[in-house]
Amino acid sequence: MSSTAVACANAAREAGDGRFVTFCDAAAQVLARRIARAPDAAGTLGAGGTTVVDARGTSLAVVDKLHAALGRRKATRKSIIVACGAGPLLDAVRIAAALYDGGARTFLVATTLGAAIDRGVDPTARRGTSSVTVPPLGLYVDYDAIPRFAKDGLGTLVRDALIEGDDFFDGLETLSPHPLVKWPWESVIGDALRVDRMHAGDERQILDLGLPFAHAIAATHTVAAQTALALGIRAACLTARRVANFGERDHLRVLAVLALLGFSLHDERIDADAVLAKIPNETRFALPHAIGDVEAGLTIPRPMLRRSIARLTTTPGTAEFR
Repeated sequence: MSSTAVACANAAREAGDGRFVTFCDAAAQVLARRIARAPDAAGTLGAGGTTVVDARGTSLAVVDKLHAALGRRKATRKSIIVACGAGPLLDAVRIAAALYDGGARTFLVATTLGAAIDRGVDPTARRGTSSVTVPPLGLYVDYDAIPRFAKDGLGTLVRDALIEGDDFFDGLETLSPHPLVKWPWESVIGDALRVDRMHAGDERQILDLGLPFAHAIAATHTVAAQTALALGIRAACLTARRVANFGERDHLRVLAVLALLGFSLHDERIDADAVLAKIPNETRFALPHAIGDVEAGLTIPRPMLRRSIARLTTTPGTAEFR
């Protein structure tokens, strides 16, 4: 990791005015400090300063905090803004840099799975919440950190594998019983980014698989986003069993992968009526006909949606496959 930190720091220095400002979240402090202190090609040590930022829920307050730190460090539009951490921090830093002094450039280091597959570590990835279209100057995934911080992206990974099918889902099925530290993360993340690139324009609706349910669950219950997505995937598969001829075997395979990755497949607290009320009437759904065959733009009757949501209060059983 030390050599990587030096490479990141030197790339930033050479591309800008020699000054760079490093931000990180709490979990990425060690890596951020190594980058900030790394010597340049002439052996000059970096200033060593890094600012820890809580960027959960990117907001104007977070952007203001980042701007204040940039001002204290006397950053200019030619400086390089380095961000190390999870997706929310990378989003916040990209927005803050774009608005600072006419626009400063960024160097992003993703240390979580969610950041690696959802937050623009690939300039063509478009799932992230950031509204900044200018690609970052440098992109790096800290693959050594991914096994420790994979929980924020495992549900998205299952969703992408269900959409892609073929070797991607088969591979995920093979990997799911094994410790995350043994996974070939570079290959897995590459597969997820490929799914994102393949679906442009109207086809991006396919990436909504499970999301209407997940967003409604998260809006009505205190639950982590990826846990809500796992429940949303189960609800989408349940609905597909009734309207898209989604097969029993494929349904069981999806549930098995989610369970092996540590997701709970039910939540007794779910209020089906409250969740359904959070799904707009005009919502169109993406549902699987089979693993690797997903159709988007489907209109589903509200009673059928409620039935699928209500099933989420109990563990999968024989009724799941009738």
